[in-house]
Amino acid sequence: MAYSTLAQLRILSHFTPAEIADADVTALIAEADRAVLRLATIEVYNERLSGGIDGSNVLFTTKNKPLADTDFDSDVDADDVTVYLVDYDAEMNVVHTSTAVTSVNARDGIITLTTAPTTSNAEVGVYADYRFYNMPVDYDILKLAANYYLAHLSEMKIRTGRIENYPLSEHAASIADPQSSHSRWLTLAHSQLSFARPTLKLM
Repeated sequence: MAYSTLAQLRILSHFTPAEIADADVTALIAEADRAVLRLATIEVYNERLSGGIDGSNVLFTTKNKPLADTDFDSDVDADDVTVYLVDYDAEMNVVHTSTAVTSVNARDGIITLTTAPTTSNAEVGVYADYRFYNMPVDYDILKLAANYYLAHLSEMKIRTGRIENYPLSEHAASIADPQSSHSRWLTLAHSQLSFARPTLKLM
């Protein structure tokens, strides 16, 4: 799945197939989506989840919410979080073992495990890696931002191609705009995501 698409790029931008081929645009889609994910969400790594470990409880809660969509399908589910049962091995080394997730309540930060952990397989605790939004978001806005970012990357690709087609000269230097990294497309992408900035939280 993807937020940005070739079709939307053609609608939003003035770039023609003669300037940048469909295959080249398609190759940039994953990068555009990842960029918007980094801008719109905050990453949490190895956070201990709240919830009783008693062999019957399967509900565990994150410290942060709402949880974010990380696979670009406009839905937050089991594919968007990674949960580990953390225990000790025979030498008392900490061991992380991934465990299956049945469902996710993104708004409340509740993760439902498929099997209830016990004190024998999760003595240290239940931990998770995930991303969250600073506030509830509109997926249409995220998609628009991703497509603007795709237009930015496409513009950079076009500029690179033009430079390569000219000998090193004053004219070629004029094509390589030093302000290109601050293109209108990049500005438009950021304007959709004014509520968030990239951050890494280590728990």
